[in-house]
Amino acid sequence: PRHLYFHFFQSSEEIILIGEEDSGENEKLRTDFIKINNEYSNLTRELQKNNAELQHLINLKNELLGIAAHDLRNPISQIKMCSEFLIDDIGKFIGEEQKTFLKIIDTASDFMLSILNDFLDFSAIESGIVKLNTQKMNLSALIQRNISLNRLIAAKKNIQIEYYEESNTLELLLDIQKIEQVMNNLLTNAIKFSFRDTFILVSLMKNESHVKISIQDQGPGIPETEQNKLFTPFGTTSVKSTEKESSTGLGLAIARKIVEMHGGKIGVESEIGKGSTFSFTLPLPNH
Repeated sequence: PRHLYFHFFQSSEEIILIGEEDSGENEKLRTDFIKINNEYSNLTRELQKNNAELQHLINLKNELLGIAAHDLRNPISQIKMCSEFLIDDIGKFIGEEQKTFLKIIDTASDFMLSILNDFLDFSAIESGIVKLNTQKMNLSALIQRNISLNRLIAAKKNIQIEYYEESNTLELLLDIQKIEQVMNNLLTNAIKFSFRDTFILVSLMKNESHVKISIQDQGPGIPETEQNKLFTPFGTTSVKSTEKESSTGLGLAIARKIVEMHGGKIGVESEIGKGSTFSFTLPLPNH
């Protein structure tokens, strides 16, 4: 804001208006502006410094997480291998109680391995050291292969997995292993959160710019207020798996990172009592 001072003069049939500024006020405004600009520059430098320190701490955290997970994976793998050996080779010579203990050890070590693998994946992605190894792949074939593998798990709860596609000739440049990881995460989650004797629908749709893969279940649904937590690390909701299946809490966060690295998006639509539909998109060539 500034003040303008006006003088009015009568000249025949016209009025002449002359305005002037307060030079002292202008000088104060200029001084204030310089001061504010300097403060802004100082804050910007301080913010850049803090961001650099924060990024260093994040990188250090990811590095330590990766080292810890890597070092723990080998002994836990050995525990799992030994428990499987004992179950297969001496299971018939021991009592039911001992068999139960061995199965608990085997199940727990298997879950711990999945946690460590998720830690390694997440820390690698967060550190920016993961690069996509892309090659042409028929997307429909990839999806159907993943469905076939998960049908064995779904059969334990008598869940049917159905597949619908608009086109089976879609070839995209993909990191096959990582897109399979996304598919496997979404399908196993759908199985975990589906009730017995229901079905899961997997669909592949296409438009001008991208393809969309959706996994629709008949589970309990997720409250709308909690859906934003799903794709964050260790994000949990009040919804529990239907038969107390375990989860690491990192799978969806990793899936989101992988999809975004491919230039796509991932999301969920859900309503309490009406199940959930998780979907992700992948861009078509030249888009």
